[in-house]
Amino acid sequence: MMKTSERETTHVTIHDVASRAGVSIMAVSLAFQGSKKISDKTRQKILSIAKELNYIPNQIARGLRTGKSHFAGFIVHDITNPYHAMTLQVFEQSFSRSGMEVLMGCSQWDSSHERRLVEKMIRMRVQGVVLFLCEKGEESLEMLRNANIPFLLIDSIPETYEGAAVVNDLQQCGRLMARHFLEIGVRRPGYVNADPPLAHAHFSLPIFESFREELAKHGLTIHPRNYVEGGLTLLAGTNAYRQLVAQKFDADGLFCINDLSAIGLMDAAEKDGRVVGRDLAVAGVDNLDISSIRRVGLTSIQQPFEEIASHAVEFLTAMIRKSSADCRRLILPQKLVIRESTANFKRLKHHHSGKTET
Repeated sequence: MMKTSERETTHVTIHDVASRAGVSIMAVSLAFQGSKKISDKTRQKILSIAKELNYIPNQIARGLRTGKSHFAGFIVHDITNPYHAMTLQVFEQSFSRSGMEVLMGCSQWDSSHERRLVEKMIRMRVQGVVLFLCEKGEESLEMLRNANIPFLLIDSIPETYEGAAVVNDLQQCGRLMARHFLEIGVRRPGYVNADPPLAHAHFSLPIFESFREELAKHGLTIHPRNYVEGGLTLLAGTNAYRQLVAQKFDADGLFCINDLSAIGLMDAAEKDGRVVGRDLAVAGVDNLDISSIRRVGLTSIQQPFEEIASHAVEFLTAMIRKSSADCRRLILPQKLVIRESTANFKRLKHHHSGKTET
């Protein structure tokens, strides 16, 4: 038989608390808001009864009544991507410290699904939204503007966007890796991009273009046989390597759009008999924790997800409080982290070929 306390926990409402305390529903609501419109004695009585009944306030319902909630929205492309997951974790922790909760949605790189998520968050009366924006997500932004809900973009932005943002310096990503490849003696560079159409998206195109342009300054080009539009996952990296083999690639250095694709490519290359770091230099973007494991040892561009998330919370909180302009923008510098997949490439390559390094 179910105990009385268990039954009350399941069905207890604000009406139950008000009835037991002998007060109005409004008084219960004010008690949980910490309002000075009721006395401390009444507040303590209400909170004590609520605790006894295991009552949990319905913040969503209260938001619908008042037109204001204690939630912030957070929309990512792919929650299975460790970069997005880590950013979400910092974002949630930071907002939690400010007394707000996070409603998270995953667009799956689908702009129509992104619009549905935004619409849902508007209905939930979120106070603000942070987005990893889809390539064609302008309609989502217009919906938020019309609803008068503050928002900002993180990680990357469209060229035409002029609003608030905390983003990575994507051009610096490409330049840093091009210079590193030149320093270690790569002479036939290659590139593994995102899959179509994301290969030409606002988060990926600047990296590739700046990488290619920096190489061109030193007389190096990326031959079509050394370029592939693969994807953003481990499996995509594996398949990208197979496609490169089918294209008869001859690259001695491959820069991948992210760490996951780079790790998948490294695994496939080594199974094919190539020694990564000697026969083939490989690098990625994100600097995931797994990239630092010695067995992986992937050279990568570190994108400061903790700084991105914490600044996003700071900016959005200020926008919600209307204590600053809505167009704050921060572009964060990137850092090259060198590991075994490229660190000794020049020395090992010359040693393996029987040449002496000069």
